[in-house]
Amino acid sequence: MQAVVYYDNKPVLELGADEFVFPILTHDGEHLVLFHLKPCLPAEIKLVYTKAAYSTWTADALLRGIDEREAFLDRHLIKISGLQTTDGVEPSLDEQRSWLKENPQFKVALWESFVDAKFHEVQDVAKRGTILSMAYTQKVKSRWCLYCPERSKEAPIVMTHHFTRLTREDHDRYWKAFKIIEKARGNGLQHRLEADWDVVEQLYDRRVNRLEGAVIDGAPCEEANKRDWIDCVPFPLKDSGLDAAVQQI
Repeated sequence: MQAVVYYDNKPVLELGADEFVFPILTHDGEHLVLFHLKPCLPAEIKLVYTKAAYSTWTADALLRGIDEREAFLDRHLIKISGLQTTDGVEPSLDEQRSWLKENPQFKVALWESFVDAKFHEVQDVAKRGTILSMAYTQKVKSRWCLYCPERSKEAPIVMTHHFTRLTREDHDRYWKAFKIIEKARGNGLQHRLEADWDVVEQLYDRRVNRLEGAVIDGAPCEEANKRDWIDCVPFPLKDSGLDAAVQQI
């Protein structure tokens, strides 16, 4: 099942998809390489986040983070489209993996495309001055740029997370889930981020009631069918959505 489907000529994300295709454009803008990834369980991506959570640029910490990310991508890579050998034929999967190993900059770009789902929107100044209801809910957006094989084009998908208003207790639980651990190393300190990613997922799952811009087996992700889609939301989308909601005014 494809990850990109269209409703009213707008791309939406199919959460029940069996692969996600991420497009990476080369620096000269002439070549589009497509990376086909298998869906992952939240526990898998949370483990990568935990093992790679070093904020200092020491060589061993940096390499540890790179190794964890690359191993994750290797496990979930189905194939790479848009490559050809010097003979002009499509390379085998083993040849694709060998090429990717020798071109790690593509893994960096792929990882960033996968985990960075934040949406940046310019505020409409004309909306200022309206009356704010104390019972208002929260809406934040995430953005994933995938590729639609059926239409042979990139498909930027904007999803809107509709949350029940986060409480003070929710905010406290969220921020307490993150800790900066300092460890003496040589003449300086090494900083490690420790996070309880289960708390992040639990807060998201409890407070979100709708995911606009996504479907599950063709059906919109609404509160009435939340049980059908909540476990299928990729963890990077949950993480970016809740992070935006917590920081939203």
